[in-house]
Amino acid sequence: MSTTSSDTTQPPALCEKCLGPSEHLRMLRDQNSLECKLCTRPFTVYKWKPHPNSPYKQTIICLTCSRQRNCCQCCLLDLTYGISVQMRDEVLKMAGVKSLSNEMTPKNEVTKLYVAGNEDKFQSLGGAGVSKDQEKAREVLRKLAIITKQQEDEKNKLIASGKNHQTNDKLPQNLEKVDVTKIFSKLPLNGSITPEQEKKYSTLFIFGIDPSLPDYKITNHFTSLIPQQVQTTTTAQPIKAYVSCQKSRYAYLTLSSPEMADAITKGIKPIKDQGPGRIIVENVPLFVTYVSKQRDFAKSNIERLKIGSLISKFIRKLNDTGNANGNNTKRKSESVDGGKAKKSKTITKNPEKKETTIIVNSTADDGSFEL
Repeated sequence: MSTTSSDTTQPPALCEKCLGPSEHLRMLRDQNSLECKLCTRPFTVYKWKPHPNSPYKQTIICLTCSRQRNCCQCCLLDLTYGISVQMRDEVLKMAGVKSLSNEMTPKNEVTKLYVAGNEDKFQSLGGAGVSKDQEKAREVLRKLAIITKQQEDEKNKLIASGKNHQTNDKLPQNLEKVDVTKIFSKLPLNGSITPEQEKKYSTLFIFGIDPSLPDYKITNHFTSLIPQQVQTTTTAQPIKAYVSCQKSRYAYLTLSSPEMADAITKGIKPIKDQGPGRIIVENVPLFVTYVSKQRDFAKSNIERLKIGSLISKFIRKLNDTGNANGNNTKRKSESVDGGKAKKSKTITKNPEKKETTIIVNSTADDGSFEL
Protein backbone atom coordinates (compact mmCIF):
# COMPACT_ATOMS: atom_id res chain seq x y z
CA MET A 1 0.00 0.00 0.00
CA SER A 2 1.62 3.25 -1.13
CA THR A 3 1.20 6.78 0.07
CA THR A 4 -0.40 9.57 -1.93
CA SER A 5 1.76 11.80 -4.08
CA SER A 6 0.66 14.90 -2.18
CA ASP A 7 2.39 13.52 0.93
CA THR A 8 5.83 14.02 -0.58
CA THR A 9 5.30 16.93 -2.97
CA GLN A 10 3.28 19.31 -0.78
CA PRO A 11 4.07 20.83 2.62
CA PRO A 12 2.25 19.53 5.71
CA ALA A 13 -0.97 21.07 7.02
CA LEU A 14 -0.04 22.52 10.42
CA CYS A 15 -1.51 25.16 12.72
CA GLU A 16 0.40 28.22 13.91
CA LYS A 17 0.58 26.95 17.48
CA CYS A 18 2.42 23.79 16.44
CA LEU A 19 4.74 25.64 14.07
CA GLY A 20 5.86 28.13 16.71
CA PRO A 21 6.76 31.82 16.45
CA SER A 22 9.80 31.44 14.17
CA GLU A 23 9.38 32.62 10.58
CA HIS A 24 12.18 30.37 9.32
CA LEU A 25 11.72 26.73 10.27
CA ARG A 26 13.88 23.75 9.42
CA MET A 27 12.04 20.44 8.95
CA LEU A 28 13.21 16.87 8.64
CA ARG A 29 11.29 14.69 6.18
CA ASP A 30 11.12 10.92 6.46
CA GLN A 31 9.13 9.15 3.73
CA ASN A 32 6.82 6.25 4.63
CA SER A 33 8.24 6.01 8.15
CA LEU A 34 5.03 5.75 10.20
CA GLU A 35 1.43 4.65 9.89
CA CYS A 36 -1.29 7.26 9.92
CA LYS A 37 -3.18 7.27 13.23
CA LEU A 38 -6.50 7.46 11.38
CA CYS A 39 -6.26 5.42 8.18
CA THR A 40 -3.21 3.28 9.14
CA ARG A 41 -1.52 3.92 5.78
CA PRO A 42 2.21 4.75 5.66
CA PHE A 43 2.86 8.45 5.15
CA THR A 44 5.68 10.99 5.06
CA VAL A 45 6.56 12.25 8.53
CA TYR A 46 7.79 15.81 9.14
CA LYS A 47 9.77 16.70 12.27
CA TRP A 48 10.70 20.17 13.53
CA LYS A 49 11.49 22.22 16.63
CA PRO A 50 9.02 25.04 17.43
CA HIS A 51 11.67 26.67 19.66
CA PRO A 52 15.46 26.25 19.63
CA ASN A 53 15.53 24.40 22.97
CA SER A 54 12.21 22.56 22.67
CA PRO A 55 11.82 18.86 21.81
CA TYR A 56 10.93 17.75 18.30
CA LYS A 57 7.32 17.73 17.14
CA GLN A 58 6.10 15.55 14.30
CA THR A 59 3.07 14.84 12.15
CA ILE A 60 0.98 11.86 13.23
CA ILE A 61 -1.62 11.65 10.44
CA CYS A 62 -1.30 11.79 6.68
CA LEU A 63 -2.09 14.84 4.57
CA THR A 64 -5.16 13.17 3.04
CA CYS A 65 -6.85 12.63 6.41
CA SER A 66 -5.89 16.15 7.42
CA ARG A 67 -7.53 17.64 4.32
CA GLN A 68 -10.69 15.59 4.71
CA ARG A 69 -11.12 16.76 8.30
CA ASN A 70 -9.51 20.21 7.96
CA CYS A 71 -7.35 19.52 11.01
CA CYS A 72 -3.69 19.93 11.93
CA GLN A 73 -1.45 16.94 11.21
CA CYS A 74 0.24 17.32 14.59
CA CYS A 75 -2.35 18.31 17.25
CA LEU A 76 -5.47 17.22 15.28
CA LEU A 77 -7.27 20.50 16.05
CA ASP A 78 -9.42 22.26 13.47
CA LEU A 79 -7.31 24.64 11.38
CA THR A 80 -9.99 27.37 11.42
CA TYR A 81 -11.50 27.25 14.90
CA GLY A 82 -8.58 25.74 16.83
CA ILE A 83 -10.81 23.21 18.62
CA SER A 84 -11.10 19.44 18.43
CA VAL A 85 -12.91 17.93 15.45
CA GLN A 86 -15.59 16.36 17.66
CA MET A 87 -16.30 19.68 19.38
CA ARG A 88 -16.39 21.46 16.03
CA ASP A 89 -19.05 19.10 14.70
CA GLU A 90 -21.14 19.50 17.86
CA VAL A 91 -20.86 23.28 17.66
CA LEU A 92 -21.92 23.29 14.02
CA LYS A 93 -24.89 21.09 14.85
CA MET A 94 -25.87 23.50 17.61
CA ALA A 95 -25.65 26.35 15.09
CA GLY A 96 -28.17 24.58 12.86
CA VAL A 97 -25.92 23.22 10.10
CA LYS A 98 -28.13 20.49 8.62
CA SER A 99 -25.62 19.00 6.19
CA LEU A 100 -23.67 17.32 8.99
CA SER A 101 -26.20 14.54 9.43
CA ASN A 102 -25.47 13.24 5.92
CA GLU A 103 -21.70 13.26 6.31
CA MET A 104 -20.77 10.38 8.55
CA THR A 105 -17.24 10.12 9.89
CA PRO A 106 -15.76 6.62 9.34
CA LYS A 107 -15.48 4.55 12.50
CA ASN A 108 -13.91 1.14 11.69
CA GLU A 109 -10.54 0.51 10.06
CA VAL A 110 -11.87 -0.81 6.74
CA THR A 111 -14.09 2.23 6.23
CA LYS A 112 -11.23 4.57 7.12
CA LEU A 113 -9.02 2.93 4.48
CA TYR A 114 -11.76 3.19 1.87
CA VAL A 115 -12.50 6.84 2.63
CA ALA A 116 -8.81 7.79 2.63
CA GLY A 117 -8.24 5.99 -0.67
CA ASN A 118 -11.11 7.83 -2.37
CA GLU A 119 -10.31 11.43 -1.63
CA ASP A 120 -12.21 12.64 -4.68
CA LYS A 121 -15.49 11.22 -3.34
CA PHE A 122 -14.89 12.21 0.29
CA GLN A 123 -13.32 15.65 0.16
CA SER A 124 -14.80 16.83 3.47
CA LEU A 125 -15.86 14.85 6.52
CA GLY A 126 -18.05 16.13 9.32
CA GLY A 127 -17.88 19.89 9.62
CA ALA A 128 -14.70 20.26 7.59
CA GLY A 129 -16.65 21.59 4.61
CA VAL A 130 -18.03 24.41 6.72
CA SER A 131 -14.81 25.34 8.50
CA LYS A 132 -12.87 25.44 5.22
CA ASP A 133 -15.18 28.12 3.81
CA GLN A 134 -14.50 31.45 5.54
CA GLU A 135 -17.92 32.88 4.68
CA LYS A 136 -19.71 29.85 6.10
CA ALA A 137 -17.51 29.96 9.17
CA ARG A 138 -18.39 33.60 9.85
CA GLU A 139 -22.08 32.83 9.38
CA VAL A 140 -21.86 29.98 11.88
CA LEU A 141 -20.14 32.21 14.42
CA ARG A 142 -22.86 34.83 13.98
CA LYS A 143 -25.56 32.21 14.63
CA LEU A 144 -23.72 30.93 17.67
CA ALA A 145 -23.50 34.47 19.07
CA ILE A 146 -27.26 34.89 18.68
CA ILE A 147 -28.00 31.52 20.32
CA THR A 148 -25.64 32.26 23.22
CA LYS A 149 -27.21 35.69 23.73
CA GLN A 150 -30.69 34.15 23.84
CA GLN A 151 -29.61 31.53 26.38
CA GLU A 152 -28.02 34.19 28.58
CA ASP A 153 -31.19 36.31 28.46
CA GLU A 154 -33.34 33.33 29.43
CA LYS A 155 -31.02 32.47 32.29
CA ASN A 156 -31.06 36.05 33.58
CA LYS A 157 -34.87 36.09 33.47
CA LEU A 158 -35.04 32.89 35.50
CA ILE A 159 -32.63 34.26 38.08
CA ALA A 160 -34.56 37.54 38.33
CA SER A 161 -37.88 35.74 38.79
CA GLY A 162 -36.46 33.38 41.41
CA LYS A 163 -37.39 30.26 39.45
CA ASN A 164 -33.85 29.11 38.94
CA HIS A 165 -33.38 26.50 41.65
CA GLN A 166 -30.11 25.21 40.23
CA THR A 167 -26.97 26.11 42.09
CA ASN A 168 -23.40 26.32 40.92
CA ASP A 169 -22.23 24.31 43.91
CA LYS A 170 -20.35 21.21 42.85
CA LEU A 171 -21.70 19.25 45.82
CA PRO A 172 -24.83 17.16 45.16
CA GLN A 173 -28.10 18.37 46.63
CA ASN A 174 -28.68 15.12 48.58
CA LEU A 175 -25.26 15.26 50.25
CA GLU A 176 -26.77 16.00 53.66
CA LYS A 177 -28.61 12.68 53.60
CA VAL A 178 -25.41 10.67 53.23
CA ASP A 179 -24.28 9.10 56.51
CA VAL A 180 -20.51 8.67 56.83
CA THR A 181 -20.28 8.82 60.62
CA LYS A 182 -18.54 5.45 60.97
CA ILE A 183 -16.13 6.21 58.14
CA PHE A 184 -15.33 9.67 59.49
CA SER A 185 -14.66 8.30 62.99
CA LYS A 186 -11.95 5.99 61.60
CA LEU A 187 -9.90 8.85 60.15
CA PRO A 188 -6.88 9.84 62.31
CA LEU A 189 -7.88 13.51 62.48
CA ASN A 190 -7.04 13.71 66.19
CA GLY A 191 -3.69 12.01 65.74
CA SER A 192 -0.35 13.41 66.79
CA ILE A 193 2.63 14.73 64.90
CA THR A 194 4.91 13.67 67.77
CA PRO A 195 6.43 10.23 67.10
CA GLU A 196 5.83 7.50 69.67
CA GLN A 197 8.75 5.80 71.37
CA GLU A 198 7.29 2.29 71.20
CA LYS A 199 5.97 2.38 67.63
CA LYS A 200 7.75 3.68 64.57
CA TYR A 201 5.62 4.75 61.61
CA SER A 202 6.76 5.89 58.19
CA THR A 203 3.37 7.07 56.86
CA LEU A 204 1.88 10.53 57.39
CA PHE A 205 -1.79 11.46 57.12
CA ILE A 206 -2.34 14.88 55.53
CA PHE A 207 -5.77 16.50 55.59
CA GLY A 208 -7.01 19.86 54.35
CA ILE A 209 -5.97 19.19 50.74
CA ASP A 210 -7.26 21.88 48.38
CA PRO A 211 -8.20 20.85 44.80
CA SER A 212 -6.32 23.86 43.44
CA LEU A 213 -3.06 22.71 45.07
CA PRO A 214 -1.03 20.35 42.84
CA ASP A 215 0.33 17.18 44.39
CA TYR A 216 3.91 17.87 43.34
CA LYS A 217 3.99 21.10 45.36
CA ILE A 218 2.98 19.17 48.47
CA THR A 219 5.65 16.51 47.97
CA ASN A 220 8.27 19.16 47.17
CA HIS A 221 7.45 20.99 50.39
CA PHE A 222 7.87 17.83 52.47
CA THR A 223 11.14 17.08 50.69
CA SER A 224 12.40 20.56 51.58
CA LEU A 225 11.79 19.80 55.28
CA ILE A 226 14.45 17.06 55.25
CA PRO A 227 17.64 18.32 56.94
CA GLN A 228 20.73 18.58 54.78
CA GLN A 229 22.62 16.08 56.94
CA VAL A 230 19.98 13.42 56.36
CA GLN A 231 19.95 14.06 52.61
CA THR A 232 23.71 13.60 52.34
CA THR A 233 23.80 10.38 54.37
CA THR A 234 21.10 8.50 52.43
CA THR A 235 20.95 7.55 48.76
CA ALA A 236 17.35 6.31 48.65
CA GLN A 237 14.44 8.45 47.54
CA PRO A 238 12.86 10.07 50.62
CA ILE A 239 9.25 9.68 49.42
CA LYS A 240 8.16 6.13 48.76
CA ALA A 241 4.53 6.81 47.80
CA TYR A 242 2.00 9.63 47.78
CA VAL A 243 -1.71 8.86 47.43
CA SER A 244 -4.25 11.69 47.55
CA CYS A 245 -8.03 11.86 47.42
CA GLN A 246 -8.96 15.37 46.35
CA LYS A 247 -12.68 14.85 46.95
CA SER A 248 -12.11 13.69 50.52
CA ARG A 249 -9.46 16.40 51.06
CA TYR A 250 -6.85 14.08 52.54
CA ALA A 251 -3.73 12.23 51.42
CA TYR A 252 -1.20 9.64 52.60
CA LEU A 253 2.54 10.26 52.37
CA THR A 254 4.73 7.18 52.83
CA LEU A 255 8.41 7.84 53.52
CA SER A 256 11.31 5.51 52.87
CA SER A 257 11.85 4.81 56.60
CA PRO A 258 10.54 5.84 60.05
CA GLU A 259 13.77 7.78 60.58
CA MET A 260 13.04 9.81 57.45
CA ALA A 261 9.53 10.52 58.72
CA ASP A 262 10.91 11.65 62.08
CA ALA A 263 13.39 13.94 60.32
CA ILE A 264 10.57 15.59 58.38
CA THR A 265 8.16 15.97 61.30
CA LYS A 266 10.80 17.68 63.42
CA GLY A 267 10.29 20.75 61.23
CA ILE A 268 6.50 20.73 61.75
CA LYS A 269 5.10 22.45 64.82
CA PRO A 270 2.03 20.91 66.50
CA ILE A 271 -1.06 23.03 67.07
CA LYS A 272 -1.42 21.73 70.61
CA ASP A 273 0.20 19.09 72.80
CA GLN A 274 -0.14 15.62 71.28
CA GLY A 275 -2.08 17.05 68.35
CA PRO A 276 -1.67 17.35 64.59
CA GLY A 277 0.94 19.61 63.08
CA ARG A 278 0.27 22.42 60.63
CA ILE A 279 2.22 23.55 57.58
CA ILE A 280 1.49 26.19 54.93
CA VAL A 281 1.91 25.23 51.27
CA GLU A 282 1.05 27.91 48.70
CA ASN A 283 -1.05 29.77 51.31
CA VAL A 284 -3.04 26.57 51.99
CA PRO A 285 -2.89 25.25 55.59
CA LEU A 286 -2.32 21.48 55.75
CA PHE A 287 -2.53 19.33 58.87
CA VAL A 288 -0.25 16.33 59.41
CA THR A 289 -0.42 13.35 61.77
CA TYR A 290 1.24 9.95 62.04
CA VAL A 291 -0.71 6.90 60.87
CA SER A 292 0.08 3.19 60.82
CA LYS A 293 -1.00 2.57 57.21
CA GLN A 294 -3.02 4.16 54.43
CA ARG A 295 -6.68 3.30 53.98
CA ASP A 296 -9.56 4.42 51.79
CA PHE A 297 -12.74 3.85 53.78
CA ALA A 298 -15.15 5.50 51.32
CA LYS A 299 -16.71 3.32 48.64
CA SER A 300 -18.36 5.94 46.42
CA ASN A 301 -17.70 9.47 45.20
CA ILE A 302 -20.64 10.91 47.12
CA GLU A 303 -19.21 9.48 50.35
CA ARG A 304 -15.85 11.05 49.54
CA LEU A 305 -17.52 14.41 48.94
CA LYS A 306 -19.33 14.12 52.26
CA ILE A 307 -16.07 13.30 54.05
CA GLY A 308 -14.44 16.29 52.37
CA SER A 309 -17.17 18.62 53.65
CA LEU A 310 -16.85 17.21 57.17
CA ILE A 311 -13.08 17.63 57.10
CA SER A 312 -13.57 21.28 56.10
CA LYS A 313 -15.79 21.81 59.15
CA PHE A 314 -13.28 19.99 61.37
CA ILE A 315 -10.46 22.23 60.11
CA ARG A 316 -12.45 25.36 60.94
CA LYS A 317 -12.94 24.13 64.51
CA LEU A 318 -9.26 23.19 64.70
CA ASN A 319 -8.22 26.66 63.58
CA ASP A 320 -10.55 28.25 66.13
CA THR A 321 -9.06 26.08 68.88
CA GLY A 322 -5.53 26.98 67.83
CA ASN A 323 -6.35 30.68 67.73
CA ALA A 324 -8.03 30.50 71.15
CA ASN A 325 -4.97 28.82 72.69
CA GLY A 326 -2.73 31.41 71.13
CA ASN A 327 -4.87 34.27 72.45
CA ASN A 328 -4.90 32.79 75.97
CA THR A 329 -1.12 32.53 75.96
CA LYS A 330 -0.86 36.08 74.72
CA ARG A 331 -3.20 37.36 77.43
CA LYS A 332 -1.16 35.63 80.16
CA SER A 333 2.07 37.16 78.92
CA GLU A 334 0.47 40.58 78.68
CA SER A 335 -0.89 40.33 82.25
CA VAL A 336 2.52 39.39 83.63
CA ASP A 337 4.29 42.12 81.71
CA GLY A 338 1.62 44.61 82.63
CA GLY A 339 1.94 43.70 86.31
CA LYS A 340 5.64 44.34 86.27
CA ALA A 341 5.24 47.68 84.58
CA LYS A 342 2.33 48.85 86.72
CA LYS A 343 3.33 51.18 89.51
CA SER A 344 1.32 53.47 91.78
CA LYS A 345 2.46 56.38 93.88
CA THR A 346 0.79 57.60 97.07
CA ILE A 347 1.80 60.94 98.56
CA THR A 348 0.78 61.75 102.14
CA LYS A 349 1.60 64.83 104.14
CA ASN A 350 1.76 65.15 107.90
CA PRO A 351 1.51 68.81 108.89
CA GLU A 352 2.47 68.15 112.52
CA LYS A 353 5.78 66.44 111.78
CA LYS A 354 6.32 68.55 108.64
CA GLU A 355 7.32 65.56 106.56
CA THR A 356 6.14 64.01 103.32
CA THR A 357 6.04 60.24 102.74
CA ILE A 358 6.04 58.85 99.19
CA ILE A 359 5.06 55.18 98.95
CA VAL A 360 5.74 53.41 95.66
CA ASN A 361 3.79 50.19 95.15
CA SER A 362 4.90 47.68 92.52
CA THR A 363 4.41 44.01 91.87
CA ALA A 364 8.14 43.67 91.32
CA ASP A 365 9.33 45.48 94.47
CA ASP A 366 7.80 47.58 97.22
CA GLY A 367 9.60 50.59 98.68
CA SER A 368 9.02 53.69 100.71
CA PHE A 369 11.20 56.58 101.64
CA GLU A 370 10.74 59.82 103.47
CA LEU A 371 11.69 63.29 102.46
